[in-house]
Amino acid sequence: MKKVADKEEMLKVLSEDGSDTGKYEKRSVVHDKQIFHREVVLWVINKEKRQILFQRRAKDKRAWPDKFGLVAGHVVGDETPEEAVIHEAKEEVGLNLKKTGYRHFFTYKKQEPNNYCYVYHYYTLVNIPIEKFKIQEEELTELRYVDYDEYKAAVHGRKHDYVFKWNELYDEMFYDLDDIMDK
Repeated sequence: MKKVADKEEMLKVLSEDGSDTGKYEKRSVVHDKQIFHREVVLWVINKEKRQILFQRRAKDKRAWPDKFGLVAGHVVGDETPEEAVIHEAKEEVGLNLKKTGYRHFFTYKKQEPNNYCYVYHYYTLVNIPIEKFKIQEEELTELRYVDYDEYKAAVHGRKHDYVFKWNELYDEMFYDLDDIMDK
């Protein structure tokens, strides 16, 4: 992982079309200056119960404090998105993706204030009780499974408990998730 002396993560800078520029920038600069970079998201799915694992972010987080989100993070330095999703799953909830397996299902370009990035969505199918996960206490305060249809309705209804807010790209994402749930 590429770090600087003050331990701030260095992120690979992307062009607007998502290609590698060969440059790196501090995480804070990337967000403050709306510079494209990569992020990953992992959907931990208990298909048998039609549930998604959510984690409540700590109240002191800069982005989305005290909101429920998925396992997610930045692709740091020369990491690939696949390497990033593996380390984020282990770091945030103690999940070893090398044992459970995972698949890529969706990537999109996001342009929001203070976050210009390409987001790589992955999913893994598990049947793990909530108490078997190990929470990253400095980043998170709670883990819970949420009924998939309840979550989908909450996002469509623009409920404020969740990190993800509805946009037109989510039609495709939920179409793919519906297919995963119903296979």
